[in-house]
Amino acid sequence: MKYIALIGTAAQQSYNRELLQFMKHHFSQRATIDVNEITGIPLFNEPTQNHIPATVQALNDKISQADGVIIGVPEYDHAIPAALKNVIEWLSYQLHPFANKPVMLVGTSLGVQGTCRAQGDLRNILNAPGVDAQVLPGNEYMLSYAAKAFDQNGQMTDAPSIKFLERCFDNFEKYVKALNGTPALNVNWHGNYDVIVLGFGGAGASAARFAADNGAHVLVVDAAPFGREGGNTRYSAQHVVTGESLDKLTAYYQALGAPFSTPTKNLFKIS
Repeated sequence: MKYIALIGTAAQQSYNRELLQFMKHHFSQRATIDVNEITGIPLFNEPTQNHIPATVQALNDKISQADGVIIGVPEYDHAIPAALKNVIEWLSYQLHPFANKPVMLVGTSLGVQGTCRAQGDLRNILNAPGVDAQVLPGNEYMLSYAAKAFDQNGQMTDAPSIKFLERCFDNFEKYVKALNGTPALNVNWHGNYDVIVLGFGGAGASAARFAADNGAHVLVVDAAPFGREGGNTRYSAQHVVTGESLDKLTAYYQALGAPFSTPTKNLFKIS
């Protein structure tokens, strides 16, 4: 496999750069990882004559030719760096190299949170129309206390962190192969079920769970491209609310909508 890795910052010193370089060498027997800087990309301002800068075109070509993309993202002000957002804006203007391209996210931070907000921010951006990347679900590799994670030769020293990185990379390789045409699973569709749930978003998942809790034999099916499962819930910040008291949940949602009042029967459907 051939991957392109993007250092998601223009900073001269970045532990994300060290992480990507480590991955390049650590996985060299399994894949070729071309680590790229994002410096030299001009500030995006929609050109009047549809001109694409040479540096943007060159990066587009590398991404287009790669089997997948790995992005090392730091966190600034609870979001991704402006330099990385700038690159993605260029690459979703006329050129669309991320479309249906498998993407793996990794990140480092000086503290304990490990770029959790930045990775969430980046997932939303890569899911936007015009970008349309296929981001590896789950497998959130966030390296905390990065200043202590590498030795003077750029080698990671914490065995559990390396093991988790290997697991995430294993899953990314499987994801890439699945998206690039590996035959689908051989599923035997013949069976008997008490309940069939069509659509595996938040509502479908809740219906399937309650049916199963009550002893039903349940089948859940979802018609969606690989990696895009999740129904409307996928596109609504994946918020699912649960609670033990219908009265308290109703009061909570009435308070959210105040001063307007929503009829209770439109808030919840209890079965």
